[in-house]
Amino acid sequence: MIRAAYWNPTPSGDPKTADFYVWLFSHLLVDQKFITIFSMLFGAGILLMTGRVEAAGKSPAALHYRRMAWLIAIGLAHSYLLWSGDILVAYGLCGFVVFLGRHLRPRSLLALFTTDARVLGIGARLLAIAAAFQLFDGTQAVTTGILRGIGDTRTPMVMNVIGHWVLGLPVGYALCFGFMWGVAGLWIGLSIGLIFCAVALTVTWIMRSRHLELPPSAHPPEPIEML
Repeated sequence: MIRAAYWNPTPSGDPKTADFYVWLFSHLLVDQKFITIFSMLFGAGILLMTGRVEAAGKSPAALHYRRMAWLIAIGLAHSYLLWSGDILVAYGLCGFVVFLGRHLRPRSLLALFTTDARVLGIGARLLAIAAAFQLFDGTQAVTTGILRGIGDTRTPMVMNVIGHWVLGLPVGYALCFGFMWGVAGLWIGLSIGLIFCAVALTVTWIMRSRHLELPPSAHPPEPIEML
């Protein structure tokens, strides 16, 4: 598939009906969904890191900008040596600007892009929902990595299918169109799916970890300093 078809499925002519709906499904409900979640986690990571440094009575600026510089350097190396579609440079450059607005309130951030009062109200509600599910999204991401690390890739896949497609999407559809909650209903459905995944995968890890044993030669890892 040529590069332009990523955004527009018609560069080689009108696609067949099935091809178009496969592109629409994967683009909106898979690709863009994870890009959105990753972007929110990137911002949440900046807030958590800077908040922790500030709580220790230090300035987080030097640490943050050093991290963004490394991110850009890795992205440039990856882009020129491996794949031209690298996204790390864009995230690193955005990180330089995002840091300056980390203390702004949601409405103040949204006001940078629109003055429509209705859009500001909807956006503020969506940001509140996004903030609420970050804990569960982070939990399911960590437990998924842990389970994969011990060789269990099937359980995370099954739980994510159940959480997002069997539970989250139908509930979000019902809240949005049945109960007329609008886009907030869709996001609440997504949150419910994430909560299910986080709880189910955490319980799975607890049950699996009871039967794990460290080898006799194992020792605690040495602490490392942040970049």
